[in-house]
Order: sequence, then structure tokens, then C-alpha cells
Amino acid sequence: MFVSWWQHWTGPIITLDNGMQVRIGPQLGEGGFSYVFSATLVDDGGGGGNTNHNNHDDDDDDDNHDLEAFKNKQQHAWLRQRYNQQQYALKRIYIGADPEIQQACLEEANVHHAAHHRNLMPLLGFLKTSEYCYMLFPLCSHSLRDEVNRRTGLFSSPRSPQPPPYNNHHKDDDNQDDTAAPWSELQVLQLFLRLCAAVQALHEANYTHRDIKLENVLIMTDDHFNNRAAQQGQRSPNNNKTTSMTRTIMEMQDEPILMDFGSAGPLTRPLSTRQDILSVVELAAQQTTLPYRPPELLDATGVLQVGQILDYRAVDVWSLGCTLFAIMYGASPMECEFLSSSLSSRQFVPPQHRGGSGAGAGAVGRILKIVDCTTLRILNGRLPEPPADSPVAHWYSAELTQDLIPSLLQQDPSMRPSLPTLVSRLVQLIQARGGHVPAHLLPAGTTVVHPNHDQDDNDDDDGFSQFYSSHPV
Repeated sequence: MFVSWWQHWTGPIITLDNGMQVRIGPQLGEGGFSYVFSATLVDDGGGGGNTNHNNHDDDDDDDNHDLEAFKNKQQHAWLRQRYNQQQYALKRIYIGADPEIQQACLEEANVHHAAHHRNLMPLLGFLKTSEYCYMLFPLCSHSLRDEVNRRTGLFSSPRSPQPPPYNNHHKDDDNQDDTAAPWSELQVLQLFLRLCAAVQALHEANYTHRDIKLENVLIMTDDHFNNRAAQQGQRSPNNNKTTSMTRTIMEMQDEPILMDFGSAGPLTRPLSTRQDILSVVELAAQQTTLPYRPPELLDATGVLQVGQILDYRAVDVWSLGCTLFAIMYGASPMECEFLSSSLSSRQFVPPQHRGGSGAGAGAVGRILKIVDCTTLRILNGRLPEPPADSPVAHWYSAELTQDLIPSLLQQDPSMRPSLPTLVSRLVQLIQARGGHVPAHLLPAGTTVVHPNHDQDDNDDDDGFSQFYSSHPV
């Protein structure tokens, strides 16, 4: 504990490409060639920029440095306002003399530079030295995988996070109904809409993610945004009237942030030769996760043919379908089976021994079985369904289970909906259930406004777009 505290105050300081200075703190995790450290902003009044004008010969240079210092100071203020945190995540990748790793780092940074959306992980700073590559990100408390684990009781471990404050109603309770869904249908749709909008922004920047899964979605707890919403609610002139921003927080309290652009690439790839197909399959095996991988990226399936153009946007749609199913039930449909009601009742495990704290942990823990994901399971086209007489079968409407998810998991990539079509469909489903869709998530040309929402609801993004236009990283 003392060592961690000491590192927070005495760790090395690096200056990133945009002039920001951060102090490297304790290590948070590692994987492959990379390590992740906590980092704190060094508040020097100018955001890390050199404000000593004695080294410059003319007024123009002075003016430029004054402007740069001002912009960096604005950047510091914006970061603290947007994320309401003093610590950040600093990813350090050892590149050495390996040109492939160096190029991979630059390409990952380029994706961040090109695609900007409040539900995409922002790159706050970048630095490449002769030995390392550094990337600075917001520090999120946990992943969507952690949150699904907590709510369903699946894949639980001693390292699972404690229930966040905004989900106190999901804490274990002697009187809680363990047959209730881990999420309401409206919560599922609102969370999934944000995730799809992020992927759409990535596609509009001419990139595809290619490895969308629960583990690559972080949950941002924006206390500043929540507090501002609560304050606006308190300032409402009518005590019986809740502002639209407060309602939005009530309806949708988990802000998903899509991360890990290490596998990202162009929208399409021409398949001119048999070797092109083999290369695509080999790359998919290295960079994607099998339970979220579509049929066209599997070996020896015959789905891909020489002369075709592989559309990676359809790959992302398939992965989104698997992710939606996992949000609802706890696992990708390619790695689970539902047990019959009679069998599940004999295999009941009390919630306290399953490790989950979600409202649906009891029901899911009783009837869902995790199985090996195989090529045959992905290709057979059959999606697992809960027993008709189980509570789980009634968690979500047929519009989700029989319509939306199957449309995303079509074996034929050309039959899957595009991201704009999917986003429009989600907006319709949310509004049909009385939910609110923020203006920045509405498709272009959509003018539908929920009748209960305030007319002055601008649903701004806390300066997110302005930050990137003024402070490119």
C-alpha cells in the first residue's frame, strides 16, 4: 500500500505529444507486450507545455506558445470536467526494434485520431520513444463483462467489483426476486444503442473494430454528469416535474465505452486469391474471439470465395448480436446452452455460492450452462432459447429474442442489417417503450421527441465534440 502511494507522488513524469504531462503510478495490469499503469496529470498551470518565452526570438513565437499553453490548460480542465477523475490509465507497449509492433501502435493511435464519439474510448495523449509507446486513456472502474457477471452471477471471481453506487437496488436482499431479469428491456436497448452508435462512428471513419465483445466494453461512471443531472432536477421550477436529463440518468445509468482498437482495420478487403482467404482466416484466429466470430471468418467453411469482397462491417454486426445476447443472458449464444426446467431445478445453486449479486443471478445460474464454442456450433445457425416454462423465457419480448437478435446473427453476411438500419431500429424500440433517446444518438433527419421531455433539452455531449475539434490528439 505504501509503495503504491509513494509511486503516485514520486513516479517518473513523461510529456505526451500534445504537451500534457503525466506522472506514472502503480501498475494496474499487463498482457502480451503491454503494461497498464495508473497515471495522474501534472498540473503545472500550462498543461505541460513550455511557457518560458526567453528562448524565443520574436513575438509570433511568443503568441504561438501562449495559445498552446492556453489550449493545454483548457484540455486539463475539460478532462477533469468530463471524467471527474484525477487518475488515468497509461498503456505502455514495448516496441524495441520491432517494426511490426511500432506500426501496430501507430495504426491503433490513428484509429483513435480518426473516430470520435462519446462511447468510443478516447486517446488523450500519445508518445513513441525508441523503446516504448505510451497511450493515455480515461480510467474506467470496470468492464461490461464485470457488470454482466455481477448481475447474472456467471463467470464470477473474487476479483469481481463491488456493486457500483448507481445499482444499489441490485444488491443481494433477502426479499429480492431472483427470477427478475438482470436488466430491464429498456436498459438493454439503451445500453446497446450507445454501443451500436459507437461502432457506427467507427465505420463512418472508415474503420471496423473486428473484436467486439463484453470484455472490450468498459463502463464509465460519470459522477460529474450524474451530479449535474441531479442538480438540474432540483432546480426544476416545478417540484413535481423531472427534467429530461434526470430521466435519462434514471433510464440509462451505464455508459458503455468501446475500447481496444488493436484489431481494427479497413471496412472491406478484396479476396483476389486463395491466399487472401487463408490470410483473412489466420488473422481472425489471432485477433478475434471465437464465441463472437462470424461464419465467414472460420476456416474451411467455404463461405468466402475468390473474387468476393469481405465486408468487415457485417463482421461487427455479428459480434454486436453476440454481445447483445450476452448482455441479456450472460454469455455469447455460441458458448452456452439453456437447461430444461426439470434439470435446472435439480442443479440449483444458492445465490450466495454463485458469487453474483444481480437480480437475475438466481434464474440464470440455474438454467444456463457454459459450453465449448466450436465451428460447428457457429455454423448450425441455431440460437439457444430458455425453456418456455422458466422465468428467463419471459424476461424479454419476442421483438428482441425472435426478431432483433436473429437478424444480427444471419449466416449470410449480406442479410445482416447495416449499422444505420440497426441504430434506427433501436431508436424505434426505445421510443415505443417510452424511453428517451438523446439527440446526439438520433439518426440524421429524425425529429421524434418524447412528449414528456422538456423542449429545451439539447442533450449536449459535455463538450466532447468541441474538445476534439479544438484539441486533436
